[in-house]
Amino acid sequence: MTKIPVSLMIALSLAMLVPWPLAAQSDARTSTGTTNSSDSESGNQTTSLQQPEVKGDQFEPTHVLAMVGGEPIFVGDVLFEVNQLIAQYMSEAPESVRQRERPAIMQKLLPKFIEQKMLLIDVRNGLPEGAKFDDIVESASKEFDEKAMEEMMKSAGVDSPVMFDAHLRAQGSSLRKLRYSWTVNQIVRYFLQEKIKSDAEVSHQELLTYYRDHEAEYSIKPRARWEQVMVRHEKFASTKEAMHAIVEMGNSIVYGASLEGVAKKSSHGFGASEGGQHDWTSKGSLVSKELDAAIFSLPIGQLSDVIQSDQGFHIIRVIERQDADKVDFGEAQIAIRKKLENEKRLAAYDAHLKKLKQDIPVEIMDAPARAAQDKPSAGNLIR
Repeated sequence: MTKIPVSLMIALSLAMLVPWPLAAQSDARTSTGTTNSSDSESGNQTTSLQQPEVKGDQFEPTHVLAMVGGEPIFVGDVLFEVNQLIAQYMSEAPESVRQRERPAIMQKLLPKFIEQKMLLIDVRNGLPEGAKFDDIVESASKEFDEKAMEEMMKSAGVDSPVMFDAHLRAQGSSLRKLRYSWTVNQIVRYFLQEKIKSDAEVSHQELLTYYRDHEAEYSIKPRARWEQVMVRHEKFASTKEAMHAIVEMGNSIVYGASLEGVAKKSSHGFGASEGGQHDWTSKGSLVSKELDAAIFSLPIGQLSDVIQSDQGFHIIRVIERQDADKVDFGEAQIAIRKKLENEKRLAAYDAHLKKLKQDIPVEIMDAPARAAQDKPSAGNLIR
């Protein structure tokens, strides 16, 4: 039995967990409306590229998956994202397997589309008197053509709107629908952010409290840059031979050879090919306690005596060392503010969405669920 790849299951989980429209997402992921054979940029009748052939009507674009506040969510609204996920994560699977898994994937994504619909209804209901949502969409859609579409075409590997439209149609969408859904996404995002903006404000006292409560996060351990030559015990027949080899390397350095050159020629240590150089190393981060102790006690620039560890013999030299320090509040507060603001935004978003779920009725049609239940392997695998 062919199983849904783990990567697809992860992608589905992320699609469900990332709040919309607060989080940064690809605005090309969601289509709106139903598939229409005359849905081209020119308005002329066109022939869509090959679509999935499915028995029955469960993948008909006009099939209703759910009713949200009296407004339908069609298969055509969800199919584009379903097809994108399948193309990305199941491209090597036989078509029969992809067809079998579509209902379960669609069912898994449906809650997100229900939430999107709720947010859209809320925005429309909250418009000032006299404002028309369609007028706002028409005005805002210019941003898609002027800014967003070029990047989307690059990502799709096409260089013209006509080719982009064909690319989208192959996945169950169209350029017209993508333009509309992208624009609606931006409008809803704007109104939602404005609505919860005050709930995301962070006071100076909150910043200080977080900084003090998470002091360890802003502590900087002592660290050092250093270099070494080394011989490994297993490279020699005896400990005496290994000691002889490291002493010879050390003598070469004492009498004028560069440590870098000796390391490249004879050392067995990590980074020997780069001259035995080690970038900033925090105190306590090395497995070898002997090396750690030497690095943070040896005078800077002085060649050490031979140091024995479980791995072998070492000679080291500290290039630069910094004492323990702490990121001060003035520097840390920018990152803290962003973190706390984001946490507050997400909490406000969750509270707002919870209220919408209480106020807006939702009816799930049982066809997708029944289709998924008819394929128990799909339903089980995609949880």
